[in-house]
Amino acid sequence: MESVWNSMFSVPLRFSLVVVGLGVLAIPWETIFVSGIDLKLANQSLSWAHPLGTDHLGRDLLVRLGTALRATIPVIWGTVSLSLLLGWWLGSVLCFLEERPYFKPFTSLIDASVALLAGIPIFLLIFLLALLLESPGLKGLLVACSLVMASNGCFSIRTLFSESKNLGYWQAQESLGGCVLSRVWAYGIRGHWLGALGSQWCRCLSLAVMAEVSLSYLGFGVQEPDPSLGNILSSHFSDYLHGDLRVLLSGVACLALFVQLPRWLELLTALRARKWSQRLSVKNEL
Repeated sequence: MESVWNSMFSVPLRFSLVVVGLGVLAIPWETIFVSGIDLKLANQSLSWAHPLGTDHLGRDLLVRLGTALRATIPVIWGTVSLSLLLGWWLGSVLCFLEERPYFKPFTSLIDASVALLAGIPIFLLIFLLALLLESPGLKGLLVACSLVMASNGCFSIRTLFSESKNLGYWQAQESLGGCVLSRVWAYGIRGHWLGALGSQWCRCLSLAVMAEVSLSYLGFGVQEPDPSLGNILSSHFSDYLHGDLRVLLSGVACLALFVQLPRWLELLTALRARKWSQRLSVKNEL
């Protein structure tokens, strides 16, 4: 399955997902279809006025889904991206401080703490932290995501650095008086680490979306009346038992779309890392 996804045929597929995903987020559905509570329109089936029907309060389901995705996805993805950048920066600084003997206890303590957090599955750790914070809504999830993603980003940089610092061209740059941070940036983050960091970025974006939907579905995340994909799916559970699968199918389709959408970033970073490797091999041959 992975080989099929990574084939050239998947490029237009990923581009199509990007277009569809941006369309879902950008279109102001509430200005196209009637929104708001109207008990006279409760539990209506599919129609031109309400493409997905209405819920038990007469609210348009398409508008609810669009509003929920627009209110949660950009915020979650922005938080995850900033947290990973912070973690990568912290990891790079620790690589620099590692060569200073008087900072060794500090770097060892940070490494041990980060490794402990990184050893716990990301999804489980986000879930547990969000529950411990006991903060309904997006706040608890965003705080948990920030801590988890920053620690995992730092751990990734430290792991990649330990694997790369003994490479020949790294040691050659060091012998010429080059700074550790310049090697981390030029040879690592902009070089052969790019594919691994891009893959981590995409994986974390997808896991954060799944965590938000799961927490909201169980009642620990975004609460009514604020819309969330998770609480929308949860509030229509009785409909599924009676054979009405409109919300379930549309909600699962939206979840699958925004879980797979970040894979476009993985493709771009993998292509960039491949070009860098090819350029490096040409230089070595010369």
